[in-house]
Amino acid sequence: MGSAQTRELGEELRRLRQRRGHSTADLARYLGYSEAWLSKIESGTRRASPWEIDVLLGFCDADLATRDRINRLVDEPVTGHFLRPHPGRAPDELTVLAVHEAVASTITCYERSAVPALVQTEGYARAALAHCQDVEQAVRRRLERWQRLRFRTSCTALFFVHESMLSDASDDEIPRDQAATLASLVTDTPNVRVRLVPTTTDPLLRHDFTVMTFEAPVEPLAYSQTQHATVFAEGDHARAYRSALDRLDQVALDPDQSVRTLYRLADTRTRSRRPD
Repeated sequence: MGSAQTRELGEELRRLRQRRGHSTADLARYLGYSEAWLSKIESGTRRASPWEIDVLLGFCDADLATRDRINRLVDEPVTGHFLRPHPGRAPDELTVLAVHEAVASTITCYERSAVPALVQTEGYARAALAHCQDVEQAVRRRLERWQRLRFRTSCTALFFVHESMLSDASDDEIPRDQAATLASLVTDTPNVRVRLVPTTTDPLLRHDFTVMTFEAPVEPLAYSQTQHATVFAEGDHARAYRSALDRLDQVALDPDQSVRTLYRLADTRTRSRRPD
């Protein structure tokens, strides 16, 4: 079955192999193993030994930065929770996010002080990522991440959004555009739902989190982000968010109420599309 960390390691090895233009057959033949063995390493269902990793890195002529990054993953203990720093960068670039979002069955997200990253408009994302060293690249990665998820119809996504994040208290167009985009999104994309948390309600949850579930036997994975790092929790550590999700389910508007409120918050052009 593997762990989130072995799947991250496997994805890093797969990307390295592909960057160097090697096929799985070439690499497996060099190592003296079968392609099935290499496939298990790259999918994270089998953990390679440090010696095997070193041979892989040598064959792929990995540079020093890549070697250091991969060897840190090899040496990291599997404890059910782990940290991924990203100072000056957006968390959207994390390999562990990409590999798990690509296979998740469900994604449930709650953010207290922003619209969830996966459903941000370009304008909203640019403002949210202003701290990044390369803002344009960070925005592009965030929007690409959302496009990949949007077309994964096998994944059901639920986003809890604080109504206050969409309230237009000034002449700023960004909140209205964001509300309009969310309204259109839930109307046009059957596998995506948005539920608003009213401004008058406090769910008593003090930090953001996202929970991903997968087909058995893969364990659920949760994470919580700051500007500088993301903390991941797997298995029972991720299941501990169940009570927080139950609390959100109690206080948030239902999907139909949320859609109506989104249209109300949106600009007049979007409200003209409001369903009966």
